[in-house]
Order: sequence, then C-alpha cells, then structure tokens
Amino acid sequence: MTRSSFRAFVPLAALIALAACEHTKSSNPLSPTIAGPIPGVEITQPKLLEPGQGVKFKDREQPIALLIENASTNGVRPLVYGFQIAVDAGFTNIVFSRQDVAQGENGRTALKLQDKLQLGRTYYWRAWAYDGANTGAMASSVSFDVYPPVTIAAPTLGGPASGSALTTVVPFLAVRNSARTGPAGNVRYAFQVATNQAFTQVVASNPNQPENVPEGQTAWVPNGLGYSTTYFWRAQATDGEVTSDWSAVWSFTTPAPAPAPSPGTPAPGGSCSSRAADPQAVVACRRAQYGATVSPSQAPGLLRAIAQDLNAGTSSSFYGVLQKTGGNNCSGIACDIVCARDGSNHWDVLIDGPDASAGYAGTSAPSWQPKGTISPSSCLVP
Repeated sequence: MTRSSFRAFVPLAALIALAACEHTKSSNPLSPTIAGPIPGVEITQPKLLEPGQGVKFKDREQPIALLIENASTNGVRPLVYGFQIAVDAGFTNIVFSRQDVAQGENGRTALKLQDKLQLGRTYYWRAWAYDGANTGAMASSVSFDVYPPVTIAAPTLGGPASGSALTTVVPFLAVRNSARTGPAGNVRYAFQVATNQAFTQVVASNPNQPENVPEGQTAWVPNGLGYSTTYFWRAQATDGEVTSDWSAVWSFTTPAPAPAPSPGTPAPGGSCSSRAADPQAVVACRRAQYGATVSPSQAPGLLRAIAQDLNAGTSSSFYGVLQKTGGNNCSGIACDIVCARDGSNHWDVLIDGPDASAGYAGTSAPSWQPKGTISPSSCLVP
C-alpha cells in the first residue's frame, strides 16, 4: 500500500465511526433510541378516578378496573402509563404491576385486571405517565377494600316456642336477626307456615318481611289460620344476593273455636250494607232503627247487624262481635264493640249507660280505637 493510499484510508474509517456516534446520540425527540431525558419536557401526574378513596368491592364485582384522567405533556412524544397495586401504602409489597399502557381516548385511560385480588384486604393503587424519555411524577396513592364473601346465617326462632298451645289463631312469629359476614345488603326474611313438617302444604307465607334492626328481632303475623290445628313454621334470611339456610322448624297448635254467642233480639229494619264503604254511616243507619237507648237484649242484634253490613263490603268476613265472658256482657259478647277479625282495631259503637239495666245510648260517629288487649280469636264473625 502506498503512503498516499494509507492516508486516504484512515480518514474514511474515522468518518464512518463519527457518523455512527452521531446517530447514537441523535436528539430527534421521536427517535426510539434517544438517550436520556429531553430537556424542557414536563409531564403532569394523572388523576386517579376509579376506584376512589375508601371504595369497598364485593367479590362478585371482581376483577376490578382502574381508571385515570390522562396526564398532559408539552413534549411531542406520545404518553403511556404505568399502574401498580400494593397491600401497603409504601408499595414495598406490590401485587400487581403493568407498564406501557397506551393512552385512552376522551381524556381517560382504563385498565381492567385479568385476575381477582385476594379477599378481605385493603389495597393501594397509583399510576404515572411517561414518554420513553421523560417520566412524570406518580400520583398520590388511593386505597380501596375487597370484602370477604357475604354469608348470612339461618335465623334463630324466638317464639312462640315449639309445641306451644296458643290462645289465638293470629300468632306473633318472631325470629332473632341473622348473623352475617361481609357487606350484606338490606336483609329481609321469608316466613312459612304449613300443616306438615315437610312444608309441602304451605298455608301462609311472607317472602319479604323487612328486618327490624333496632329490636334485634323480626316478626310477622300470619292470617287465615284455622282453629284446633297444629302448624309448623320456619324462616330464612336474604339480602337479595345471598340466602341463608332455613331455620329450625317449630310447631304450635291453635285453640278450639269459642262457643257462638246467643243471637239476642234481631235488628229491626232493612240492611244498611249499601253504606259499607263508610262504617260510620252503617252504624248511624243501624242505630236509627232503635229508640233512644239499646237494651242489653237488643245490643247483640245491633252489633251483629253492623258487622254483617261491614262484611258485605269486603271479599271475606272481616268484622265481628267481641266474645266476653266476664263483667257486663250482652248474651256473651261485649255490648258496645264491633271488632276487626285481624285484631288491628275495633269500633266503639255504643256509649255505656249508668248500668246494664238502663240500656246503652248510641252515637252517629263511632270512634275507631287501637286494638288494646283485644284478642283476634275472640272476634267472632256473625
């Protein structure tokens, strides 16, 4: 090789190396091989939107989704995002990490986890934006909880006690509120009453009795039960998603029917049932068929006639006369009361006279009274 050719070769090699060095250190902001941060480029923190601080997830709501409001940048490179979830606020125990999540449209970016998180723990999540050369600051973390599965225990029956002999055909069935774990919703109770222990012959039921939280027990009163019958009852609880097992089964026996009162003197005049929609009008109509006072022998006929007229306006016998075996009574019934068969209330129809022999005065505006101590089983439908 001549000296002149050697001199020509050296500059060419150096020129190639120089070109390669210049390519590696390119300052083109869109180059994938750009080295180091680009001066002057700033990237804001993304805003953590969902889940918000303190949100509590049920197991059925997993896998959860993370949602952020996109960061902004004064650079020209597109932003991507990183996400992390940890079980501690310091993020020393990270249970989920994802990077290079492409920026979403409409100013938001979402990432749905593929797997469920462990139940019964508090989690912390954060996110940050970067462009491959510059990285923005991490957003302050937000915590959320994943509850354990909901369980609802079978309610415990409270009364009447199993094997009870009742004095009414309208029993008060009570259960102690069910224990539960996890984020149970509004708990309600289903009651069933049947004539057999297998509950294939259910005669009364209520599938949706709201829980009585302050009292710690929930009750229901069935209607339509017969006399001299043994019934079986049970209950279960649900929040609409999780349903407990049925409770234990208890039984009770209703009383025999009370003897029918003697009818007394029939009411004079025609029926007043056309006024059944207005009980006061029925009472006034029937009372007008008598004189200034109603004698003890006339009272049963008046009261029975009022009850019959009121029942004519219902789909089934609802009103009756009140059995009374002690104190002042008119042929075995109260002399002044028309009662509701469900035990809810009663009409105080007549005003007591000075004594039974003086008779009973009437009123055209009977007062509807609270049930007091009236037993529904003593309200006899005429």
